[in-house]
Amino acid sequence: MLILFFFISYWRDGYLLQADLDTLTTRLNAGDILREEIGTSTGLIMQNGLPDANANVPDPGDASNQYWLVIHAIPGNKSVGITGTYTPLVYFKRYSLNASGQYIMNGTQPYEDEYVLYLDGSGKSLKQRSIANPNATGDKLKTSCPTSLASPSCPADKTIADDLASIDMRYFSRTGNLIDYTSIYDPAIIPPLKW
Repeated sequence: MLILFFFISYWRDGYLLQADLDTLTTRLNAGDILREEIGTSTGLIMQNGLPDANANVPDPGDASNQYWLVIHAIPGNKSVGITGTYTPLVYFKRYSLNASGQYIMNGTQPYEDEYVLYLDGSGKSLKQRSIANPNATGDKLKTSCPTSLASPSCPADKTIADDLASIDMRYFSRTGNLIDYTSIYDPAIIPPLKW
């Protein structure tokens, strides 16, 4: 009996260790992806400006249903919804690139593609929608679609992390300071007045 207990205990401990390592690996991979995607972005936006024919959470004020719900950068915990629900988290822009990795220019300014990070309740996952700028001729990015609508011309949304219950949202300035979302300026750039 003692030998059986030892083997069951050993198997249990090994399983728990593997589960912990899988969780750590998922968190590290998600952190790397988010740091690269958002860290190299040109900025956060409140709503997509490029039309998305498959907006999962359309803005109720837009009859075309091609623009996601307006969101504000308010820190806090965002829970994954029930099956069939979607929760938009962050919208951001990045420069449009051609197949050679060169910026696609609109005069002196580069075109920008847009991205949506959202929680998918069905898969308990964090996903990223890509919205290619239709005016950026030669853009290597393709607009992505929900998995059920994916095709060669519209690849499936990128899954960043699976098996999520919630996400804690925090916002930082480019200088690394936590942002007071109630303020209208970044204190790292414009120091507060001292009386």
